[in-house]
Amino acid sequence: MFKIVSLANGYQIDAEDKDTLFSELESTNARAKDRSETVELKVYQVGDQDSTLDEIDISLPFTGIIEEVLDGFGKKEPKTSKFSLLNLFKHKQVKL
Repeated sequence: MFKIVSLANGYQIDAEDKDTLFSELESTNARAKDRSETVELKVYQVGDQDSTLDEIDISLPFTGIIEEVLDGFGKKEPKTSKFSLLNLFKHKQVKL
């Protein structure tokens, strides 16, 4: 999941996948171009329980295509703990 946050007013848009993220950013970019205004955004890739996996600052309007602007962004996977209580209990021997 992704979150787009306006740095000017805190307005937030949620995007379930990269296609939705690209669509939202392209439409916001078109509005910024039409109005001749600059829009500063922070885009987050979020994991479980809204943990931040990746983030990037974007200034609109941008030139080029959105895939180039976000090249390498949003490809991080949630970190999994190699150590868990379950593993601890599996390996602990109980002596009676």
